[in-house]
Amino acid sequence: MTKIILQPCRDALAYEHFRDTVLKDVPLSSINRFLTPDQQFELAQIYPDGKCRVWGVEPKSKDINVGKWERIMPGDIAFFAKERRIFYSGTVTLTIRNKKAAFQLWKDNGEDVPSTWECMYFLTDVNELDISVEDFNMIKGNKPNANIQGFNVLYEEESRLILEQLGLEELNGGTDEVSGSESQAEDKLKRLPKTDRITTVVARKEHDLLTYLLHYNRIENTCAICHKIFPVSLLVTAHIKRRANCSHEERINRFIVMPLCKLGCDELYERGYISIVNGKVVSVRKSPLTETVRQYIEGIDQNTCAYYNEITQDYFAWHYAHHKRRYFLEFR
Repeated sequence: MTKIILQPCRDALAYEHFRDTVLKDVPLSSINRFLTPDQQFELAQIYPDGKCRVWGVEPKSKDINVGKWERIMPGDIAFFAKERRIFYSGTVTLTIRNKKAAFQLWKDNGEDVPSTWECMYFLTDVNELDISVEDFNMIKGNKPNANIQGFNVLYEEESRLILEQLGLEELNGGTDEVSGSESQAEDKLKRLPKTDRITTVVARKEHDLLTYLLHYNRIENTCAICHKIFPVSLLVTAHIKRRANCSHEERINRFIVMPLCKLGCDELYERGYISIVNGKVVSVRKSPLTETVRQYIEGIDQNTCAYYNEITQDYFAWHYAHHKRRYFLEFR
């Protein structure tokens, strides 16, 4: 199961490292000479374009961080925190302990007893988040004013509940899949002791009410973006503004959602390929893009969204700004 990694980036040096090797691509060629042939091969399989994202942890006194780092597995989710916000996440693909590679990337800490961030973990799917530490503390059961002080790796069940409560189930994927190389995934598949598990689900309590109000006894409704009529079962109660970033008041506002079809519009809106600007559908994300996706977007481009109004315009503005910035950071 997925574990959450708590990774503070409070000071200027940590944020500089974050900006240089998590927000930006790192050429594998810059560290390959410090790696074993097996490690080079594995990273080449995970990052076929030769570019990776990577973070590192200092062992600390008496290797206090090493035991935590050794629990990290491919598929775990790193939460990066700064100024009492969890502001980015990334999915682990591989862990490697390598002092020389770490020094090449980040030098040393500049202290009297020099150390570098040699407990490394490689990342994919680096995404922007906006979660207050106060909200995180409330879910985790910490004191409200507690801060994310140091590197930590939470246990699986606690991590799953936190992701569900934050509305970030998509980071978990609902499975035990490995995000690393093909050989890692195949090996884990062969080692599964059983294929079912019993879980406790934390439900979105407002969801059924929002869905009821959105359709109100209809058996069919119209997709807000493509304007085609679908059975209600083929429509998603889609949040205009991402639920994880909504306040309690926004979550219980019936106008926070709109109906989007499962046949394309919901995924394109959710993943930021399209957004709504001044009531019209616009293209946002340009990559990765196939001819099929391009043609679909062209077919709905400049459609009027019936759910755009004075009440919802700020929600749509958040969605456009969020995905525009996210795309810029990911592909600049």
